[in-house]
Amino acid sequence: MPLLEQGEVEALEWSFDCDWNRGTVPEWTHQLIRHYSEGARLFGHGISLSLLSTELAHHEQWFEKFERVCRDLSFVHVSEHFGFTRTGNAHHEAPLPCPYDPIIATLGASRLQRMKSICGSPVGVENLALALSPDDVRMHSRFIEEIVTPADGFVLLDLHNLYCQSVNFGLGMMELVQSYPLERVCELHLSGGSWNEVNVYGVSSSIRRDTHDAAVPDSLWEVLPEVIRKTPNLRVVTLEQLPDGLAHAPAAEAYREDYRKLRRIVEGGRDAGA
Repeated sequence: MPLLEQGEVEALEWSFDCDWNRGTVPEWTHQLIRHYSEGARLFGHGISLSLLSTELAHHEQWFEKFERVCRDLSFVHVSEHFGFTRTGNAHHEAPLPCPYDPIIATLGASRLQRMKSICGSPVGVENLALALSPDDVRMHSRFIEEIVTPADGFVLLDLHNLYCQSVNFGLGMMELVQSYPLERVCELHLSGGSWNEVNVYGVSSSIRRDTHDAAVPDSLWEVLPEVIRKTPNLRVVTLEQLPDGLAHAPAAEAYREDYRKLRRIVEGGRDAGA
């Protein structure tokens, strides 16, 4: 709230389908969202379409609700996650990775084109943190490019998701960044996460997860200016944080410090002509 009240938030990203089944968003939030929509500063971000699954009944319901949202709000652009969140009668909050398949890529592309026909704005896909193997990590960029290209769509490059893949699979961070079609990157996500201890067949290790509940890692601050320079069509950079991570005053202040640091870096990129 202090960032909003002081006019420091230039753009807002709204996960428009987060309250469809919960109804917990207060009215003042909707007023705030409309304010950013009317100012052409609102970006849409879907979380539950399940782009690459085949549960058609769910998708018809989702698109029907999305159409109602787009009659009420205007988005600069709209994004969805790569992967899937539904299979059979199971629903998962975190999107799961999908092995590359050209038929599935075509399915994802058709859904993205339908999103575009409804909202009338550019549409794009966000990369995931989860992956099945190093080879799967390397295929994500090609997979996403095949999904977005038919709709002349964009890539939402989540740097913390790439960081998770980098540390979990021992791959270079900038190597992963540069594997994506950077001319298609119109948005960056920045966030923090957490470590989970796992034990597989008696071998213990730590897994990095994109949980949005902590400060941004120092290594991401180090690469961010270079990523901004390499993405000539960048429109917006979003700092993500889930509510549970802001429950205490020190955490909220740390988030504000991260936001102001991010803004200084982005403004430095503007001054440098990025």
